[in-house]
Amino acid sequence: MFLKVSLTSYENGPKEVITEQASDENLDIIRGTDQNRLVWHYILVPVSKTAELKSRGNGETIVVTEFGRMIDYRNNRGKTKAASGLGRDPPKILQKWLKKHYRK
Repeated sequence: MFLKVSLTSYENGPKEVITEQASDENLDIIRGTDQNRLVWHYILVPVSKTAELKSRGNGETIVVTEFGRMIDYRNNRGKTKAASGLGRDPPKILQKWLKKHYRK
């Protein structure tokens, strides 16, 4: 929960792309649990792995990095952050920024 609150301020908001998107990658979000906590990760998935990722069943354990690359960005404070966090949904400020800088 703390991550969601901290991203709502301008200082902690995303500012600069660090992880560049390749022409054969799509933006995707993976939701799941880690030690009984809800988590989400934005990743860049090669088109060749999209179908395999989508075919995975709910509750099935996956290694996120087997399907794509984690996304990092620089926030307004100059710190590098991962586009991952706790809770069901990412903060709206991050969702809007990713939609602007990455294609699905």
